[in-house]
Amino acid sequence: PSAYNNSIEYISIQSTGNAFDFGDLSSANKGAGATLANETRAVCGGGLGSPINIGSMDFFTIANPTNTTAANFGDLINQIRNLTSLANSTRGIFAGGTYAPGSPGTHFDTIQFITIATAGNATDFGNMQSGRRDSAALSSSTRGIIAGGNPGTGPQVTDEIDYITIASAGDAQDFGNLTNSEREIGGAA
Repeated sequence: PSAYNNSIEYISIQSTGNAFDFGDLSSANKGAGATLANETRAVCGGGLGSPINIGSMDFFTIANPTNTTAANFGDLINQIRNLTSLANSTRGIFAGGTYAPGSPGTHFDTIQFITIATAGNATDFGNMQSGRRDSAALSSSTRGIIAGGNPGTGPQVTDEIDYITIASAGDAQDFGNLTNSEREIGGAA
């Protein structure tokens, strides 16, 4: 536990090199949270926090590495960890996850959204095809994809791929399947 920290680091994508100190989250994050961003602002939500405030979100302005503490954005619908996230230039999406204080049988199918430019609590967007944690997510300006994950306790995995239209709330639809069942994977688009 003493190894957990609240640091935010940044790199310049256009050049190679080491990361630099950007600032700090409002609490030491013990992991399993999710982060999303648009061109201006990044929002971090969920995870196991210290002190325990696992339903909260922090935000910071990307262009301004001020070495200060991120500000409170609002609260997620659930106290949650192992969730995934995606965004377009306007709206941020958090999806899935498991109950953070340790109820291993609870895997959420909840999709929630925020308007990145306006601090406030997350709002219900709809539901994934099934509850799961440790999924990958990626997005374009119009569509979000949520793939794979753990639908239950233990080493279970799924090959499900869901999609949503980011601008309009509603339940996720079936996109297809991964070539293998996977969890704890990444996505980029």
